[in-house]
Amino acid sequence: MPEKLEEILNKGFYAWKKNLNISVPFLLNLIGEIIVAGIFLISGIILLIFTLSPLFSISDISEIPYFIDKLTGVGIVAILLFAALLVVFLVILQLINSFFYSGAIGMAKTATESRKTGISDMWDYGKKKFLDMFFANLIIFFIYLLGILFFLPIILGVFLMDENIFSLILFLIGITGIILYLIIAGIVLSPVQYAVVILDTGAVDGVKKGFGFFMNNKLDVFLLWFIIFLISIAIGIFTWLFQFIAELIPIVGWILSILITIASTLVSVLIIAPLSVVWWTRLYMDRE
Repeated sequence: MPEKLEEILNKGFYAWKKNLNISVPFLLNLIGEIIVAGIFLISGIILLIFTLSPLFSISDISEIPYFIDKLTGVGIVAILLFAALLVVFLVILQLINSFFYSGAIGMAKTATESRKTGISDMWDYGKKKFLDMFFANLIIFFIYLLGILFFLPIILGVFLMDENIFSLILFLIGITGIILYLIIAGIVLSPVQYAVVILDTGAVDGVKKGFGFFMNNKLDVFLLWFIIFLISIAIGIFTWLFQFIAELIPIVGWILSILITIASTLVSVLIIAPLSVVWWTRLYMDRE
């Protein structure tokens, strides 16, 4: 007999308490993203300096037109290089995320099955499923991208802004449509990553099975998504409130605000993210 959602939450919480190492993939993922972002930032700065370097050698104001022409040609190349660098950066970030997220789900799966998991499970599932997870996330990204269709009434509304109330209606329809689409897509697709790892499927089959899981368990998927959403919102509100109070304190207020941001990030990474994965994994394994 399937467990009730309350049982899944309670048992998932205790499984997480006994396996706090499930937070390791998320911590390593954060560190990896920071390192890659730092490399990207440094590379971007070097590229910018290289692009503007002709200006540093100007000795006569009459040479400026010549250097502007030269800068235009170099700038086009720099923009193309920056775009390529950005794509590489995003792909690497997604690969890192796919590896550690697959590992985290694998650890949660093992913890649910045998009540104990280790870092070796993270490496095993990460190596085995990161490519399938990467392509599944790519499919999910393109599904989200379909929401761009709602920009059409927004664009039309902006062009007609000075005409009549109809333009405002179009604008509001577009904004509302985008928000609702992203929320609904997020709920419907939330089981996909778990299908990829737990059922050991490819990317396309994972999307199909994840969607099928949602269709068979609409209420439970929505409720679990909503519970995690409320927890995240609560953390965001408390973080904002504490930051607002801290910034009222003279001199050290900005330091306290930064420390609160760091603490909030660590709570999300080390507690909320692994606990959410355990809950989703238990729900999927129980209902599948």
